[in-house]
Amino acid sequence: VPNVLEYVGSVATLIRPLPGTTPTIVTSVRFNSLGQLFVGGNDGYLRMITFPNDFFGMDFEEMKSEVDNMTVTIIKEEEEVQQPPSPILSFDICEELEMVATAHANGNVCFYSVRDDDSHHHALLGTWNPFTSTEGGKSHARSVAFVTNESKQWSIVAGGGNGEMWLQDIHSSVIEASGGNNNKQPTTDKPNMQLFMENSVQAIKPNHQGPVIGLASRPGGIIVSIAHDGILRITQTFPT
Repeated sequence: VPNVLEYVGSVATLIRPLPGTTPTIVTSVRFNSLGQLFVGGNDGYLRMITFPNDFFGMDFEEMKSEVDNMTVTIIKEEEEVQQPPSPILSFDICEELEMVATAHANGNVCFYSVRDDDSHHHALLGTWNPFTSTEGGKSHARSVAFVTNESKQWSIVAGGGNGEMWLQDIHSSVIEASGGNNNKQPTTDKPNMQLFMENSVQAIKPNHQGPVIGLASRPGGIIVSIAHDGILRITQTFPT
């Protein structure tokens, strides 16, 4: 029996506004294992959509009646940050670290805590722009992925619109805080000082000859990158 596709509904906060106004364009979406949907937009904001209990186990009519009960949380920078947000081009979720990393058109990679408990709210932990020293001075951060090697060291990989790929190790305090100890939280008063290991930035060579439009990883330090040069490249990272 073929599948029957039926429209259920739209997320209210992302429905196109009145004619003549600029809509929020969704650029990337991904579910986590809890059924929450993370959404990246061209307005630079990361959103988390939480569905009603048992939403995906409901029949069609029940789902339609519960669409308006979805909760949309906007995870954004603190109000005192003056720099306007840059469009999100891609993101990755790391459930082990309870973090989301977003790749932005201005070259930034932003890191968000998505812990859902009483002791820590959803918050921006820090940013990293590996493309500031590149030829021309800037590039899009086109793709991003978390990766862990054989020593259980977590790192972040960013792929650029200029074909470059960069890796940086995540600080051990962040990893320990997400390892099941709910009384321990990452220090966020100086986020970039705590987020990364010192002197751990590495360029992944050779560069692609076009924008790195996708990254995927698997345990053991394996990174797969795809780019507009038509190449699918497999890279092995090793403990440092």
